[in-house]
Amino acid sequence: MSKLTIGKKTNLAILTSYSVIAVIGTLLYLNTLQFIKTHHWVEHTNLVTANVDKLVASLVNMETGVRGFAVGGEDKFLDPYNFGKADFEKIMAETLNLVSDNPPQVGRLTKLAEAEATWLKTDVVPTIEERKQAVGDSAKLAEFIANFNQAKGKAQMDGMRAMAKEIIDIELALLEIREANFQKAAKNSKSLISIGLPIAMIIGLGLLIWVIRGAVRSITQIAATLTVGANEFTSSATQVSSSSQKLAEGASEQAAALEETSASLEEMSSMTNRNTGDAEKVNQLARDARAAADNGVNDMNAMIIAMNEIRSSSQDIAKIIKSIDEIAFQTNILALNAAVEAARAGEAGAGFAVVADEVRSLAQRAALSARETSGKIETALTKTNLGAQLTEKVSVSLEEIVTKVRQVDELASQVSASSKEQTQGVQQLNETVRQMDKVTQDNAATAEETSSASEELNAQAKTLQETVIALLKLVEKPKQA
Repeated sequence: MSKLTIGKKTNLAILTSYSVIAVIGTLLYLNTLQFIKTHHWVEHTNLVTANVDKLVASLVNMETGVRGFAVGGEDKFLDPYNFGKADFEKIMAETLNLVSDNPPQVGRLTKLAEAEATWLKTDVVPTIEERKQAVGDSAKLAEFIANFNQAKGKAQMDGMRAMAKEIIDIELALLEIREANFQKAAKNSKSLISIGLPIAMIIGLGLLIWVIRGAVRSITQIAATLTVGANEFTSSATQVSSSSQKLAEGASEQAAALEETSASLEEMSSMTNRNTGDAEKVNQLARDARAAADNGVNDMNAMIIAMNEIRSSSQDIAKIIKSIDEIAFQTNILALNAAVEAARAGEAGAGFAVVADEVRSLAQRAALSARETSGKIETALTKTNLGAQLTEKVSVSLEEIVTKVRQVDELASQVSASSKEQTQGVQQLNETVRQMDKVTQDNAATAEETSSASEELNAQAKTLQETVIALLKLVEKPKQA
């Protein structure tokens, strides 16, 4: 677990919390479904018992109507009987539909319906018919009253009440079971809410604390490592800065000493130059003459080469001009053909004919310019050939002059050789000192830049330390001073 990243720990904590909450929610949902189902069956039982009570009431109404009719003999006394009979049939159908999922209860209700039909057939209907026949006949009425007082149908009525009571008792027993299930479901829901949710909250809070502590621990370790590195970085930057400053000071002192040495060498070189001045003047005259002759020869050679190149370029240009002339001629022919085709096209080629005329005009001007340029190039070629011949003659004369000047220069060079060697030695020494001075100056500048960079590095190290301190403040309490 300790190797997990902060992101994975956070995801694990969230997933675990959601899983616990999902389990509790699922259990609550299932318990709620059971609660709703139990409530439905409780209502179902109450409805069945109420309908059975209505069936008994219907039987009582029917019995009351028969008794009223037996006493009064008028049809109006049969209204309770008729209403009760209609209600019994209706309520019986509804009750049978309600208990259709309970075959034993369906059988009991069926027996009750059959008992009601038997009671009507064997007792109620004969009683009503006998009473109707006894109207206006005292002897039959007396006989009817004697038979009615025997209460032959009471046993059947009591049997039907017993059947109804049995049905109601069974439903009440089911009601007790369903109420017990209802109470159990309510208790389970209460337990899940009062115990499960706090447990889920405690688990989620524990996982959150675990993630936060892990994150704080990791950040603290990183901050500690950064602190050590920043301190070492700051110390090293300070040392580099101090060393760079010392190096810059030493380089500056060395540069000053080299400047003094260079100045002394400059004075020695000046004195040596004055000592060899006379010999150098003689040699200089010969050298100037030789240089002038050499330059003349070189220039002449360069002129010859240039004249040859001009000749070659002129010939190439003549070829190009000839090609341009041929292209202009072909373009002119194409323009003529295009004009002919445009004329054949009629109005559709009118615009193209204008373009063809312009192209032909342009081709004619190009051909004219090419011919004029070709003529001028031929003239230039003729003059170039003449100039090349004259240049070659001048070059031969200059070669003879150079030969004689070189002989004079060799004699002058032998006279000033020793003085020049001495002067060269001093100059080489002076140049070496100059190079040393330049390197020293560069070192001093580099040392100053290094010192400046070290100062900036030191400032960045301090900024890094301040950042680490700010990071530590986010994950732990500040230490008391």
